[in-house]
Amino acid sequence: MDLAVRLFLAVLVIAALYLTLRLLRGRGAISMPDLSLGASKRRRMEVVERLMISPQQGVCIVRIDDQQYLLSFSPGSSTLQPYTGQPREQR
Repeated sequence: MDLAVRLFLAVLVIAALYLTLRLLRGRGAISMPDLSLGASKRRRMEVVERLMISPQQGVCIVRIDDQQYLLSFSPGSSTLQPYTGQPREQR
């Protein structure tokens, strides 16, 4: 194969992998560290843990700054309450 064709195919494969990772990260299927070259920014909001009760209902613990909240959600409503529970020790 010609060198130019090989180089083009390599760039095409790398671009396809990059786009696939971006798509999966956007959907929440995977989590990746932010590797931006700029100054690192601390995110103010983070999902600590999520549990789906059914395909459309779930609960999650969300950390906003230094506070934690329990968020329950369903198609018809959502509630947000302060969460003060401590994580259980692993056995």
